[in-house]
Amino acid sequence: MQRADPFICRQDNGKYYFTASVPAYDRIILRCADTLAGIADAEEATIWHKHESGPMSENIWAPYCMGMLTADSGADLLDPLSWKKERYPVLASDPSIEVYGPGHNSFTVDEEGNDILVYHARKESVIEGDPLYNPNRHTMLMKVRWENGRPVFDYKN
Repeated sequence: MQRADPFICRQDNGKYYFTASVPAYDRIILRCADTLAGIADAEEATIWHKHESGPMSENIWAPYCMGMLTADSGADLLDPLSWKKERYPVLASDPSIEVYGPGHNSFTVDEEGNDILVYHARKESVIEGDPLYNPNRHTMLMKVRWENGRPVFDYKN
């Protein structure tokens, strides 16, 4: 499914709701399904179109790797000094499996209760033309493992 900037949440009714931008980067869509896998074939509704002019006429964009911020339990989350940024990305391009530029992530839980990372990435190493207008960003899912209370992001999960 060629969609960028994916976000999935599971609501109290048990359904998964998926929002994302489309390859033209001029609108945001919504899909609803009973399972994560069902999102791929679910009916799609456009819930936002970019405006003809003004600040809301700009395109949607995201970075090319995924970093992580952490804060200690009980810290004041409104205090910028409470946060620590990891020195290196926790998820980056991996040419061995043809995943390039992962980014714009969110989290959800699958039907079995596993934590799932939702992100987008490209399947090609070279982007033809302006990367903003190249539509080859795909929504992907990754099971998240936990070690010592910290998430482990691994394409093998």
